[in-house]
Amino acid sequence: MNRRACLRGRGVMGGILFEMCFAAAVVTVPLFQGVFAAALPEPWQIALLLPLPVMVWGCHEVLRWRAHRGRKAGHREEPRSR
Repeated sequence: MNRRACLRGRGVMGGILFEMCFAAAVVTVPLFQGVFAAALPEPWQIALLLPLPVMVWGCHEVLRWRAHRGRKAGHREEPRSR
């Protein structure tokens, strides 16, 4: 239980990595650019996107912490309806 936080959510981290690689391929590979009607973003647009994976990971960690805290206190969370 003493693992680092960034290594706990391997599924989330793998999903973020896949999404970043796919997005990079869509905007840089000419074949994908035509299929998805995409173009290489401006540097300022890339700068705006850089913190997003960290924000997604942070939200995931907060939700895990809340769920763990609830289990620790003996509370059972109700299943969420979608």
